[in-house]
Amino acid sequence: MRGRALPNASEDRSDGEHRLERSAPSPYPSPPKTGARGPEKKFRRIAVLEAVCAGLCGESPEPSLLAEGQAMRDAVLADLQCIPGCTAIAASSLDEACDTDAAILIAPETDGLLARLVTSAQQRPALRLWNATPSAIHLCTDKLELARHLTAHGIATLPTDLETWTAPPISRCVIKPRDGAGSWLVRRVDDAADWRRVRTEYAASAATTIALRQPFVPGRALSIAAWFGDDFVDWLPIGEQRLSDDGRFRYLGGRLPAELTADEAAAVLFLVQSAAATIPGLRGYIGFDVLQPADNPLRPLLVEINPRFTTSYVGYRRLIAENLLERWLTISCATAVSAVSDFPAGSSARTADTAVAHRSILLPISTAPIEFDANGHFHGAPSR
Repeated sequence: MRGRALPNASEDRSDGEHRLERSAPSPYPSPPKTGARGPEKKFRRIAVLEAVCAGLCGESPEPSLLAEGQAMRDAVLADLQCIPGCTAIAASSLDEACDTDAAILIAPETDGLLARLVTSAQQRPALRLWNATPSAIHLCTDKLELARHLTAHGIATLPTDLETWTAPPISRCVIKPRDGAGSWLVRRVDDAADWRRVRTEYAASAATTIALRQPFVPGRALSIAAWFGDDFVDWLPIGEQRLSDDGRFRYLGGRLPAELTADEAAAVLFLVQSAAATIPGLRGYIGFDVLQPADNPLRPLLVEINPRFTTSYVGYRRLIAENLLERWLTISCATAVSAVSDFPAGSSARTADTAVAHRSILLPISTAPIEFDANGHFHGAPSR
């Protein structure tokens, strides 16, 4: 089935199809107004390829991955279609996505799918791709290598080891796939009986599934996302994730913004910025999963980095009044960027491969926090 253009997406921010002439852009870093300026003219057809929705993850994908994929895809498409002069394409294949001016690729981490898609798309030199580089994707999606990388750079994270299945743990732990997506096969192990049950589950799942073991640390599951441009990074508010308490860590939705003290928020922001500064090639929307330990809330732990759009985007686009994708693509396409670092105070603003300006978005948000489930349905969300 061919992908579909969305001339009037169901969650459009205005009526009808935009074909407006661009006005003069506001001088950066003042945020561009929605509808005032879109991406450069050569990026008028932008494709979104969500691999689960496109059937690239098998005929029977995990229902939770499909639900989250649909929520992400529809939110991104709706915001792209609201950009003046932009036609958003829901691509059903990589070839179709590459047959446009620009593309955003979204895929689970399993089996290196996202890195393979990006590597193939990079063979089209005329295509503008808003994704991290394959090397950055490989590092972030390999949970063992990422843990080793973070530890080597002094970034607080969970101790992570290969699960050899030779002996049960002596204390509570979490077992997860080395390259899994979402909560697939993530299990809390409380005792030897749990460990034997999980071992059987892994043996039945796939011969190639490599398991990791991490200590179980009680605490709050937080997340934060950012848009990485060529020479700027926009950080979004910290959110809280709701996970099932049945030992399977199923994603149930989120809350934005999270209720944190100023010191707690500063600790999370410093953690993720420090981690990002060690990874060359981050680009586009990147999500960070953070654990705030119950016994030490001022020393958060970085759990995972998702080098792609995450479900939290459906919440951010409701929380923040501005069309985030129009803002980011407009700035990304600008020929000159001049920004002042103000996040966090006193920290370095240099990544491993280039100097960038780290800024926290300070845009109008709803007066009350919003909550949403894994399908992108809202509770207490403002009308848009």
